[in-house]
Amino acid sequence: MRSDQPIVVGLARHDGRARSTRSALLRLVPAVLLLYLAVLSGPRAGAQEGDAATPAPLAVAGDVLTTLVAAPPDAPAIYAVGSAGLYRSDDGGLAWHRAGPLPPPGRVVAALDDPVLLLAGSYPPCARTGGNERPLYRSDDGGATWQEVEGATGIAPLAAWNGSDLAVGASCAGLLISTDGGRQWQRSSLVPADYLVSVFAPLAGGDPSKPLGLVIGTSEGGTSRVWRLDLSDPAHPTASDPLLRFWGGGAAAGDGDRYLVGTATGVFVSDDAGVTWRQSRTGLEDVTVSVDPFGTPVPDAERRRGFGISAVALDPVDAGHLWAGTVGGLYDSSDGGGTWHRVGDVTTPVNGLVVAPKGGLLLVQTPHTVVTVPLAA
Repeated sequence: MRSDQPIVVGLARHDGRARSTRSALLRLVPAVLLLYLAVLSGPRAGAQEGDAATPAPLAVAGDVLTTLVAAPPDAPAIYAVGSAGLYRSDDGGLAWHRAGPLPPPGRVVAALDDPVLLLAGSYPPCARTGGNERPLYRSDDGGATWQEVEGATGIAPLAAWNGSDLAVGASCAGLLISTDGGRQWQRSSLVPADYLVSVFAPLAGGDPSKPLGLVIGTSEGGTSRVWRLDLSDPAHPTASDPLLRFWGGGAAAGDGDRYLVGTATGVFVSDDAGVTWRQSRTGLEDVTVSVDPFGTPVPDAERRRGFGISAVALDPVDAGHLWAGTVGGLYDSSDGGGTWHRVGDVTTPVNGLVVAPKGGLLLVQTPHTVVTVPLAA
């Protein structure tokens, strides 16, 4: 995986455009969040990439796929990045063809309703002065060609909808919204200014003309909160009150009224659109922390072996079937998140998940490759 090609889910990257007061507030990012990121991506004992138990990596004409582009279960196409190009599958990950050259550096997103539109961009750490702000790029032909967006730098795209010309992004200025397909961006106050946007997870199963999504923002002290964004009227988007509070970074997914949030302390599940939550780490003890970090330091042994959940996913067919991509591999639950079990073939860290019912596959992004796991055990 290229070092400048971040994962689609997880903590967002940040540019250097923030005002001086915000830079001071977020200087070097909170130590607790840095700790979470370090242990999430740090080495672990056990199986390594290439072990016999690890599924064979996906490759197209010899080019190993390394990075997934986020896609909902009903996506008409799935994209993935290799070392030499951008690739597309129209049958749920079973067959792949070259869509275009290697995308520009940064996070790549495809429009959720029409994947002919793609955006690519990133931003350097907020507190760093004189950072090199990369431009944002657009593709209107499915990644065959890319054009630099004039005047748009230091923006990490998070989601897009081609039919409504709507896009969501993030920078040190906070949450950004575009109503012209990613050409111009405006700062949104839907997420408080002292929370860095780390995740936007579109809610599946709804009307694509009325987009909804879950946003995770993290404060200077390492406290994260989840909001639901309603983007049905792009000119007047709204946000819920905070639905959940937790420590450190996290991952989110949603389908209808079922929400799933992975955290350092376990997985939270809501079946009523975030009104109530139940938490479980049963079976996830080896990849989560055993204490409440708000009041108790993380034990040294747990810091050394690593912890963290960087991706979560829901089965669109079986409501009780869930997945969690962790620092210690892939886990699934068949009882709605009550208990978790390691998916034995994937024991390396998991950075991204794409559910592809059309092909009967779960696409799994590990540190160096993309592998597949059957949806049905």
